[in-house]
Amino acid sequence: TMRELSLEYLKNAADAKERPKVERVFEVNGGRPVMGDIGWNERGEGNKKTVTFFGEPGLSVPGVLVTNTATIRGVRIYVSDDGKSAEIGLTPPATGYVSFYFDLLGIGELSGIELRYPVYLGRSVAYIGGASIARAASALRSRSANVEVIARGPLATLAATFAGLLDPALKIKGTDALREWSEYLSDGVPDAAVQPRANLLPTLEELRKKVGGTWEYRPGT
Repeated sequence: TMRELSLEYLKNAADAKERPKVERVFEVNGGRPVMGDIGWNERGEGNKKTVTFFGEPGLSVPGVLVTNTATIRGVRIYVSDDGKSAEIGLTPPATGYVSFYFDLLGIGELSGIELRYPVYLGRSVAYIGGASIARAASALRSRSANVEVIARGPLATLAATFAGLLDPALKIKGTDALREWSEYLSDGVPDAAVQPRANLLPTLEELRKKVGGTWEYRPGT
C-alpha cells in the first residue's frame, strides 16, 4: 500500500549515514514564506478583541486577543488541533500576559480545507501554520519581546516546530506531540498534519533539538 511504501521510505532515510541539514525543511516546503503585509486588524473594545491577519498572502486567519493586566510580562500564542475556542476553555488567559489564540489552517474556523491549496504552493499545512505563528509573533512583539508558543496536538506541535525554525527567538512548549514522522501516518492523526516527503528531512528529534523548548509526547508514542 502507499502507507507501507511511505513507511519504507522513512525507514531507509533513518538508516542513512548522512543526515539532511535543517535547511532542507525550507527547500521541501517551497522556500521561506513571503513576509509581505500582515494585514493585522484588531476589532473590539476593552481587554478582549477579535483579530484577523494574513498567515499567507490571501489566507486570512481569525484569532482572539486577550489582555487582562496593565503590566505585561510577555505574550503567549496558543494553537491547538481542537481550535482556539476549545483551547481558551482548556487554558484561560494567564494574568500578566497578552494571550493570543488563533486557528491554524485545517482546524477551527479554517477546518475542512481544500488540500489542493497547500499542495499547489508546495508546502505542508503544518509549515503554513508555522509561518502563521511566526507572523503573529512578529506583530505581537510590539507588546513584549518575550513571546511564547503553547501548542497542543500533532498538527499544532509540528507547526510550532516549524515556527521555531523560522523564528529562533520563540520559546515553545508542545503537548500531545508525536515523536517520529512515521507516527503521522497512524490512524487518528489528521491528514492535514502529514508532512510530505518527510523522508528527505532531519528527524523530528533533530528538529526539536534545534528549536529547543519543552515537549510532552502523546502516550504510547
